[in-house]
Amino acid sequence: MDEKDVTEGPAEGVYVYGLHLEGAGWDRANCRLAESQPKVLYTKLPVLHISAATKEDLKKDKKKNSYTCPVYRNKTRNDLTYIFAVDLNCVEDKSKWKLRGVALLGSTQ
Repeated sequence: MDEKDVTEGPAEGVYVYGLHLEGAGWDRANCRLAESQPKVLYTKLPVLHISAATKEDLKKDKKKNSYTCPVYRNKTRNDLTYIFAVDLNCVEDKSKWKLRGVALLGSTQ
């Protein structure tokens, strides 16, 4: 879903757009992480639907092939700019994306 397709908010949670993926690409057709294109540092992610969940919900819904991706405000990755984490689908093992340091950034400046 693109940001122009959003006309109203969801019943629960929020729609977030404008996040950039660093260290990986995004396969829009299959909605999952993919190899980044050569010489492309950041890939814009489509609109995400974010809602709160309890620890029990997260344990039940944990997918085998998903990478828990950290979201930061900007390129400076530290505990002051960390916002939250989101699970992104992937085909490869999640350790591949963790070793690459894949993260979502609110600003690439």
